[in-house]
Amino acid sequence: MRRFHHLIPLLACACALGAATPAAAAPVGDCRADSAWPDARPGLAADSALLANAHRERIGLRPLLVSPALTAAAEWKARHMAALGYFEHEDPAPPVARTPDQRAQACGYPEGVQVAENLAMGATLTPSAVLAGWLGSDGHRRILQSGEYAATGIGVAARRDGTLMWAQVFGAQADAGAYLPAGSASAPEAPPAPAPAPAPAAAPPPGSVTVALHGCRRSRATRHRATCRMTLSAPVWARARLVRHGRTMARGRLRANAAGATRVRLRGHRRLARGPVQLVVRVGASRLRFGLRLR
Repeated sequence: MRRFHHLIPLLACACALGAATPAAAAPVGDCRADSAWPDARPGLAADSALLANAHRERIGLRPLLVSPALTAAAEWKARHMAALGYFEHEDPAPPVARTPDQRAQACGYPEGVQVAENLAMGATLTPSAVLAGWLGSDGHRRILQSGEYAATGIGVAARRDGTLMWAQVFGAQADAGAYLPAGSASAPEAPPAPAPAPAPAAAPPPGSVTVALHGCRRSRATRHRATCRMTLSAPVWARARLVRHGRTMARGRLRANAAGATRVRLRGHRRLARGPVQLVVRVGASRLRFGLRLR
């Protein structure tokens, strides 16, 4: 069931989309934006992601990883609204009519995973003003502060009259390529965030590490082991788990002395079966979750 929430604060308007039934979503159309549409504003989007994570961490929630697929979906939405002059969650034609979850999947987000969306518009909006407006609305705040979501993507674009269109898409799963944004920020008019939990001495700060997962494969010699390939942006010590239906299937440790491509080997107590799994990578105090299919 979708839930819509409308308000008129210092934003012109803002809307939130409650989670749709995952099974009802299927990719529709594609993720290609028309070159004639207004350009995205990635700087504003990056600031918004930092502010949202600072707020979540302040109230004890895990930060949201930035998903390339959800970012593409949010940027498409913001540019489309700016070009066509509308303000609603459903994408009207042209080029195609579809729901937000269908758009997210057309941009590469996994099918069947819960998706939500917050929108905002205004002529003089800033990232802090958008966050304050969403936190002042019950519907928007529930989505922004939900522990169900693990990843996000934000898009911003301006109409011809200068009105900024904002879209933030949330997903319950961190897909391949999702990363923790580097840097720090504080939400407006809020007490300082508590100090983060200390990380192991050999590990770099979590915010400076990007982990791109390329896939996992079972060992040919023994089906009790698997190897996952990934690319790191910095040296890191980490722990990894393969999880299916909430149960840990295999564990492993990663000690990478340099950035770049690397592998982590995991060992399980039972035979590892093919199929959808989650790879959970723990870097310091942060956990990164990737949905994949074990081969």
